[in-house]
Amino acid sequence: MIFQKIGLLRFKNYGNAAFELSNRVVCITGSNGVGKTNLLDAISYCCWGKSYFQSTDKQCVLEGADFFRIEGELVDSGNKQHNVAATYQKGAGKELFWNDKKYDRLSDHLGKLPLVVVSPDDIIEFLSGSKERRRFIDFTLSQYDKKYLLALVEYRRLLKQRNAYLKSQEDTRRLDRTLLETMGKQMEEPAQYIYEKRKLFMESFGPAVGDRHRLISDNNELVSCVYRSPLEKASFSQWIDNNLEKDIAMGRTLQGIHKDDMKVLINGAPLKIRASQGQLKSFILALKTAQFQWLYRKLNKRPILLLDDFFEKLDRNRLSSLMRMVVEMDFGQIFLTDTDKNRVSELFKENDISFQLIDIPGAPFNEEE
Repeated sequence: MIFQKIGLLRFKNYGNAAFELSNRVVCITGSNGVGKTNLLDAISYCCWGKSYFQSTDKQCVLEGADFFRIEGELVDSGNKQHNVAATYQKGAGKELFWNDKKYDRLSDHLGKLPLVVVSPDDIIEFLSGSKERRRFIDFTLSQYDKKYLLALVEYRRLLKQRNAYLKSQEDTRRLDRTLLETMGKQMEEPAQYIYEKRKLFMESFGPAVGDRHRLISDNNELVSCVYRSPLEKASFSQWIDNNLEKDIAMGRTLQGIHKDDMKVLINGAPLKIRASQGQLKSFILALKTAQFQWLYRKLNKRPILLLDDFFEKLDRNRLSSLMRMVVEMDFGQIFLTDTDKNRVSELFKENDISFQLIDIPGAPFNEEE
C-alpha cells in the first residue's frame, strides 16, 4: 500500500492541511516545532488507529478544538484505490473507517497497513524498563496474530482484576483464597499462549537483529537479544501457587508474563551500560529493520517506515549503511523527517534514491492557508 494523499483537520498543530504524496520515499523537512513529527503521527493513526507519539487521543486535538479528523488515500499493488479515516471527538471517543466502512473493533484494522516507526525517543523508552521492551514485542506480534492480541487483552484484564482485589483487602483475614485461585487459573491459558508466541518470535527475531546491526556497524559490533520469562523456570500456575502469600503481602501479582523481558548485549556487555549514542541509534535501526523483515515475511505486505529525526548523531558511514539497507529491504513507503533539507537531499542523491521533498514552513497550517 502506498499513500497518495493525507489530510489533517484540527490535528495537533494543523488547522486544515492536505499533502499530495508522489513518491515511495518522502522527506519532510523544516525547523523544530513546525509539525514534521505530527505529520508522521497522522500516518501512524491511519495504520494503527492510534498515536505513536502520544498516550491519549485528546492530546492530539488542536488547541481550542474539540475533535480531529485524519484521512488517507492509498493505492495497492493492483492499482486499486483505498481510503482510511480516523476521527476523535471529545466526550464521544474515536472511530476508524476503511473504504468508508466503520470498524466495529479498532483491533480489526491491525495488520492491514503494517508499520514500523523509528524515533529518537525509542532509545529512551527501550532502555527505561522491561515494560517498553515487552510493548515492542507485543505490538509486533499483534499486527500479525489476532489471537495473540486477544490473549494479551484478556491477560491484562484479569491481571488488573486480581491486583485490584489484592490491593483492596487490607484485612488479609477476610481475603478469599479460593477466589484468588480461580483468578489464577483463568490467567493461565492466555499467559501460556503469550509466552509460547513470544519465545518462538524471539528465537528468529533475536539473530535477525544481530545480523542487521552487523551490517550497520560494518561488522565492528556484535549484538545479541535474548528473551527472558519466569515461565522458563516454572509454569504459570506454579508461580501463582508459590507466590500466593507474597502476592497477598505486597498487594499485587509478583510473577507472570507481565515480567518478561528482552535482554540486549553489545560486544558481551549490557547495551544500556556500554553503548554510545551512535551505537544505541544503530541498535534501534537494527531492531526496527528486523521488525520490518518479520512483518513482511508473516503478512506478505511491505510495511511502511517512519523515520523521525534520526540522522542526528549518526556518522557518515552509519548513514550510508542505513541508506543501502533502505534500498535493499524495499519498504512499502518511507517517510522521514529532518531539520536540514540539504543534508537529507544530498544523502539520497549520493545513494541514487528517488525522493519527494516536503518542506514545512515556519508557521503552522491553518484553515485560511
